[in-house]
Amino acid sequence: MSSAHTDSRSAPSRCRTGLAGADVEVRPLPCLLPLAHHPAALQIEEETRAWARRSLGRVFDADIEAALRRRSPSWLIPCYPTASGERLLRLWKLDQVYFLFDDACMTGTAGARTAAEHCRKLAGQLRGQAEPATSTDRFLLGLVRDLTDGMPPGLRTRTLDGMATMLAGFDDQVARTRPDADAPLDWDTAREIRLRAVGSTCYLPWTEYVTGVDLTLALARQPLLRQTARLAGLQTLYVNELCSFRAEHFAEDHGNLICLMLSTGASLQEAFDLVAGHAAQAERDFVALRNAVLTGPCDGAPDVRAYLDALGHLISGATHWQFTTIRYHGPGFRCSPATGSTWTMHPDHTELAGAGPWPPGALRLLLTADR
Repeated sequence: MSSAHTDSRSAPSRCRTGLAGADVEVRPLPCLLPLAHHPAALQIEEETRAWARRSLGRVFDADIEAALRRRSPSWLIPCYPTASGERLLRLWKLDQVYFLFDDACMTGTAGARTAAEHCRKLAGQLRGQAEPATSTDRFLLGLVRDLTDGMPPGLRTRTLDGMATMLAGFDDQVARTRPDADAPLDWDTAREIRLRAVGSTCYLPWTEYVTGVDLTLALARQPLLRQTARLAGLQTLYVNELCSFRAEHFAEDHGNLICLMLSTGASLQEAFDLVAGHAAQAERDFVALRNAVLTGPCDGAPDVRAYLDALGHLISGATHWQFTTIRYHGPGFRCSPATGSTWTMHPDHTELAGAGPWPPGALRLLLTADR
């Protein structure tokens, strides 16, 4: 693939149509980090399902049962396997609401713009710039308070700012990728918008929260530690782009980096190879930099070690979850990221061919709470 597809030159923001039935070979990823599973996953999911049926239908204009069938917050199970049940439950409730906004933005219609505008207003409320205006706003901010009230001040500030940044990222992505956008996106700009919109500014502070640490000072003082955390965010983003592309593309949501590559004239295979290459390199770089941090100025700091272990779970858990989730692929899709496979893109599901075997026990970890 030529460097024209990876530099910062402008390109149209809409990717081409006509991909129904297209095949793409998905290259294997390194999978260097261990996969684990939260032991209370079934109990927590059942509790949040009951809560969602009681609570969400009163404040959201959405098909709650359809949202529950997608099991979108189940990424928390392999990503935060050591969290306390109480903290994971708080995150699950908040994340279920997050995905309702994500569903509303993934439409390619005026409905996406309405949802994005609401997200922009919510971002202002989280930053203390406005008061909640609707019952939906008050409901969401109540969940945020439940999550953040017991946090140390530094972590609480960063968590609130991270959530506001994500919501603003929703709005920015919808505005910058619609057909009448003022200017096309370049790779670097699109990647930073996607980092915000897919939630890396949220789940990196959440990783501290579930680990029971506050690294506000350490992250401010240690550039290598900040870079390691950013690599975790980048790796999860790149895998997200591979796995979410089909669902987003056919929903006319064209913020995905694969869409950006297609709009430059790249083939679908070239775009997947480029993004998969970035994902693989980000994981390798994370492992190398994590080791450098642990033998450098932070050597012996138990909070840093715990955080880096948790980031490793985040990378491994998000990678494996995204390769199996019904949200991106439809029901029954079982693909190991560690082996090569061929995906066929259909408007309502991904068809799998040529998938290699799963490591012993790995698939069971992800399907324990499957419906």
